[in-house]
Amino acid sequence: METFAAKVTALLKEKCSHSGQLSSFMGQPVITVEPKNVGELEELQTEIKELIESQFPDRDEDIMITIRRNGMEDTGFRVWKSKHT
Repeated sequence: METFAAKVTALLKEKCSHSGQLSSFMGQPVITVEPKNVGELEELQTEIKELIESQFPDRDEDIMITIRRNGMEDTGFRVWKSKHT
């Protein structure tokens, strides 16, 4: 059975406009991109959140996404589940 993180990774490989490498670390998606300014980083985060929310509107898991920028500190953010039990 494919995990939610694997489904998100496949979605990002197919639809995300980033120009970097997409991999997985400990089951979570990691996007490696060239160093970007804060505005571009926020745009990438917004695009990823919107893709996940549109393709998986009924999520029952949170997912952590890491953006790795060469020579800079990693940026991680969480897309929260949409179903609350």
